[in-house]
Amino acid sequence: MPVKTENSEEMIRKECKYSNLSTRFKPSLESFTKQYYHIYLTRLIDVKNRLLERIEKKWGKKYPICELANAGDQPGLCIVLGTIYKEQKLKPSILKEIAEESQLIPQPIRTHFTDDSDVLILENEQQRVQLHEGLSAHDIVTGVPCAILGSELSLGQFKVEEYVFVDCSEQIERPIFNDDRFVVFISGIDMANQTDSLMALQLFIDWVIGLSANKDQLNEVSKICRVIIVGNSIRASADNKVKKSLLGKGNETDETINAVKLFDQMLSELVQCVPVDIMPGEFDPTNYMLPQQPMHYCMYPQSSKFTTIQGVTNPYEFELDGFKFLGTSGQPIQSILSYSNIEDPLEALQRCVQWGHLCPTAPDTLSCYPYYSKDPFIIKDCPHTVFAGNQAKYQNKIYKGPENQEVQLICVPEFAKTQTVAVLNLKTFTTYPVSFQVGL
Repeated sequence: MPVKTENSEEMIRKECKYSNLSTRFKPSLESFTKQYYHIYLTRLIDVKNRLLERIEKKWGKKYPICELANAGDQPGLCIVLGTIYKEQKLKPSILKEIAEESQLIPQPIRTHFTDDSDVLILENEQQRVQLHEGLSAHDIVTGVPCAILGSELSLGQFKVEEYVFVDCSEQIERPIFNDDRFVVFISGIDMANQTDSLMALQLFIDWVIGLSANKDQLNEVSKICRVIIVGNSIRASADNKVKKSLLGKGNETDETINAVKLFDQMLSELVQCVPVDIMPGEFDPTNYMLPQQPMHYCMYPQSSKFTTIQGVTNPYEFELDGFKFLGTSGQPIQSILSYSNIEDPLEALQRCVQWGHLCPTAPDTLSCYPYYSKDPFIIKDCPHTVFAGNQAKYQNKIYKGPENQEVQLICVPEFAKTQTVAVLNLKTFTTYPVSFQVGL
């Protein structure tokens, strides 16, 4: 894709063969009359074979595998399979919210809901048992399927000796590239509150297009083959103005419309020279429940004229020349941080890979569709890169799975607050941040 720069140099954009693998996140005919417990049963059934493989590799045939209901019949240690449920007294409930609104029981404002009294329970379609020792309630969340080695203490109580999670499935070999190819991740643009970061955003656009590059830099930026906008592009928080506008929607509508227009102008510059994928975020104008569907093209009358723009789902899975990506706009990471004592977003992202699930807290504390015949959030094919948007700062690491799988984990920072983007080099399998802060 040739682009003319200010210094009249013609820049040939590097291209990659692209495949969208997010079909399972598209709308289906799932019934809204079903109960949510179906999704937990489906989740456990879908990963059972992988758990059995992990059991075989860790313990071999040394211990019998039992149903929860029959664990007490075993004289020694046995293995049971189930899904973790975490009982938390501080977890928000609609009854507490109603009581607070009625001024019956004042509730403190919380963003973190763990307590020393939290209890772990393992359950399947037949029974549930309370877990003791061996597995900390502060290091895990509701919805994680696992296999537990232990013994029954008494009726309804099980002592944990060891445990295994689903972890990574078999990974296809990472493709080898002869030259550099860059994928850029940007999240949390927050057009509704663009004040300090508007100039930084323009610098980012000029950098990608090549307008701000000298002759030496032009060769590098020409190898940016795709830009992924990872959610919260229109708005990055439910601020006070939005809450007040629930009584009268005039201000909110005007702000949102102006933000969408500004975002469209920004995109119209970007998509003229590079393919751009737009993921929705928690506060973007689309459906709230996961998986979120693409924002409608009518929001981008200028930029939608180009074939290089694409609205995609959240979560989003895609492939570039055999290199697989999987990521979210950050809601699952925030949920894990709120309902456990895990404090590092990068660790929470790694736990998702180890647990074999993108959104383990859905539907307990993270809203999602009431699936009953499938669980689309299970990580079935091990990706090469897993990313999460709208994080406080840029972070990355390579997670090595039990069979030497290598997964590049990337926390993409909020651009409106950090003026920073994340760049992945497909050739070297390395990532680094690029800052556009003004006045430093």
